Amino acid sequence: MLNRPTVLLIVLDAMGIPTWGNLIRRHGHNVNLPNLAAMGLGDLLDENAAKLVVTRSRDANTYATALRQASTSTDSLICHQEAMGPITTKKYTPFSRWPATRVLASAKSSH
Repeated sequence: MLNRPTVLLIVLDAMGIPTWGNLIRRHGHNVNLPNLAAMGLGDLLDENAAKLVVTRSRDANTYATALRQASTSTDSLICHQEAMGPITTKKYTPFSRWPATRVLASAKSSH
């Protein structure tokens, strides 16, 4: 068996870092997320939200960072691919061939 380093990549997509910060500030005190805190959640939050997270000793082998999008499109698939390396300049428009009323009807029927 090969002894290789292991990477655990957590993508906070629909629940991004700004959303975490808003929820933590709204809660207002002692937010206990021990595993995320140990992996570096506090490094990603703004200063006011980070103060509210209960900290525990940070594992020296962890690294946390927030990525800024470089690709032209903001489609979720493109962003996930970009996190792994490829950057695209092609502009994608999701549902560009669907009439807006059909997209809205589909969204309403899924709830």
